[in-house]
Amino acid sequence: TRKEFRWLLLKQALVQKKSKALLMLLAVTMGASVVAALLNLQTDLRQRMNRELRDYGPNVVVLPANEGGLIPPQFLTALKTSQIAKRTVAYTPQLFVPVHIQNVPVLLVGVDVDAYRKLFPSQDWDRHQGVSSDAIYLGIRFAKKIQAENHKNLEIIGTSRLTLPVAGFVESGEAEDDQVFVPTRTVQQFSGKKGYHAVLFSVVGNLPEVEREFA
Repeated sequence: TRKEFRWLLLKQALVQKKSKALLMLLAVTMGASVVAALLNLQTDLRQRMNRELRDYGPNVVVLPANEGGLIPPQFLTALKTSQIAKRTVAYTPQLFVPVHIQNVPVLLVGVDVDAYRKLFPSQDWDRHQGVSSDAIYLGIRFAKKIQAENHKNLEIIGTSRLTLPVAGFVESGEAEDDQVFVPTRTVQQFSGKKGYHAVLFSVVGNLPEVEREFA
């Protein structure tokens, strides 16, 4: 039959020209291997770049719909069961309260301290040993203004008063050096505000993917 004749010609060609056939097979195999390796490298490189870029800080900031409003606590509850949580490296709410410490005005920032440090790995957080989690971190410039090295505890004065131990110092070279940081729950209790002014996210993925999920 024609089909058998074609296979016979192919078989004879391979037998008569073994060296060329092996060379062609080797070339095809090597080419396929190189293409597969490049495709895997491209995919892995993109994932690694996305992950490394997260070291430069958050790439998503969520703000309240109304200017001057607050993001309700239910937002974070819903986030934990969403698809976004699976791609999130770290996130933290932020709550800002103007206060006085040692008669010097300063912005009190409520954050999840551990998550905030993951969001901004380039910042230098000098943490004292043996201090409880419910404590205050001072921006390095503000600490110099009030000579914080002379104080183990500081009184925060706003709509109410709160005394906290000094947990350590923060140095970023940016606005954080003039601020003070306290766990979010403590700031909520101190200020009486239950919501958040912003939520910072570090999410792995390219821009269209991240925008689509947050939309």
